[in-house]
Amino acid sequence: MRPLKERIPDLLASRRVRESTLQVLPFWLAGALSGLVAVGYARVFAILEEEFRVVAAQSSWVLIIASPLAFFASWALVYVFSQEASGSGIPQLMAAATPGASAPLIDRMVGIRAAVIKILSSSVAIAGGAAIGREGPTLQISGAIFRAVRTRLPRFWPRVPTSSMLLAGGAAGLAAAFNTPLGGIVYAIEELARAHVASFRSGVLHAVLVAGLVAQLILGPYLYLGFPQIGAWSNRDLPACAVMGASAGLVGALWGRALFSVVVFRGRLRGAGPLGLFALVAGLGFAGLASLAGPGVQGSGRGVIETLLFDDAAPTGALVLVGRLTGSFVSFAAGGAGGIFAPALASGAALASCLAPSFAPVDPRLLIILGMVAFLTGVTRTPFTSFVLVLEMTDRHSAIFPMMVAAMSAYATAHVVDHEPFYERVRAMITAGETPSAGATLPPA
Repeated sequence: MRPLKERIPDLLASRRVRESTLQVLPFWLAGALSGLVAVGYARVFAILEEEFRVVAAQSSWVLIIASPLAFFASWALVYVFSQEASGSGIPQLMAAATPGASAPLIDRMVGIRAAVIKILSSSVAIAGGAAIGREGPTLQISGAIFRAVRTRLPRFWPRVPTSSMLLAGGAAGLAAAFNTPLGGIVYAIEELARAHVASFRSGVLHAVLVAGLVAQLILGPYLYLGFPQIGAWSNRDLPACAVMGASAGLVGALWGRALFSVVVFRGRLRGAGPLGLFALVAGLGFAGLASLAGPGVQGSGRGVIETLLFDDAAPTGALVLVGRLTGSFVSFAAGGAGGIFAPALASGAALASCLAPSFAPVDPRLLIILGMVAFLTGVTRTPFTSFVLVLEMTDRHSAIFPMMVAAMSAYATAHVVDHEPFYERVRAMITAGETPSAGATLPPA
């Protein structure tokens, strides 16, 4: 037998291997759970969205009655049970993952209670036709799952930083929600983890891999927006792509700034009465808008995008654009749970479809794709995430350079209009001890 002095390096190496393996296992388990929950949530969301569309098409009275009630019930669930479950959930996840965040703040922002209410509130809202998405909420829900797994690790388990688990959870949630693994990784780096990329890079890769595989095992390989056919483009088209990107980025930035102003206004309201009345009025306004602009206002907007990309006879009028911009604005402002990722993509597509004739002979479908990239960039200020997400959703690698041009021109224009993106402003409110969700003040974190 070799002397102990010679065996020490081998023993240390073996211990490091075991610790490394044990550190990865929580990411695998949480990733698998997140994939399962994301798929189930997506299916429920889609069923409720489609059922309301069918029922509302049969009677306008359903829309007038159901939407206000759904908006109110969605807000009430958040107000009574978990105010941290309001909105998209991304600012809450960002606040919880901020270096130095306190344990009470993390408990509130990414607790299981917030995740459950998130699902219930957004499901109620979409059942009433609200123009919201499920993708942002999936990030907060996934973050809660990852945190729950971490808190239940035995004491002997190698330490896994909370921030690493939360950031990996956000990336896994986005990957599973959109079936965009690269988008999940890029978003985690670009938006969620600006301060500590190195500490979570391994965990996020494992989390995205497992969550994405679980989602694909259930749903099969798919593209979120299918395979739109776009014509060939040339370098002569790039100036038009840049102008389209700047235009959509400008509108996206203004939309996000206006939405934050409403969030601040709602935050100044106190008591269930004024806040409940605000939600009811928002629901009535949405019902009236949907009655005027048509069913394209309702839901996440995925159907609108698919129609614009695949139907040559799709309507491209200003009414569709105003309906999407205003419908998602009112839906989010009501105070319930719901995301803005998918609605932002739909607004960008509608905007580009209206502007496309001005850029002839550039392919309108290419411009619609660029409009989605640019509008989302204007709202979130994450250009790389935006074009990677849309690239993975459509599999249009031939248009990667126009997408990059649109994303960067959108970012530049949006930054001139508003230095701070919407999510960052809301995160700052949360960490300052305010809740933009229901107008009450949170205890200091």
